[in-house]
Amino acid sequence: MQFMFNTDNNIDGTQEVAERIETGIRGTLSRFEDQLTRVVLHVNQETDEHYTASLEARIEGQQPQAVTADGGSVDGVAMEAGEKMERLLDSHFGKLEARRPQPDTIG
Repeated sequence: MQFMFNTDNNIDGTQEVAERIETGIRGTLSRFEDQLTRVVLHVNQETDEHYTASLEARIEGQQPQAVTADGGSVDGVAMEAGEKMERLLDSHFGKLEARRPQPDTIG
């Protein structure tokens, strides 16, 4: 799974911040890692104390899934977006599994 972290010009996107956020997002989404080709996080600073994040997960052979989050810090919005994505992917893959035909069992 490739991870990309992008910020606007108002945010100091240092290597340390990028690594910390990547580690957190990868940890949150680790059980989906085999199904994801790329995860892209965009963080923007709206005001001095308000940030927004959009997180897109590209699923192999399927349409991408996306979530947004907002809050008071770069780390906070990134982790919130990661948690929202985890819930979305749980639902997405759960629905796919429910649609998959089950093998007949002989009892």
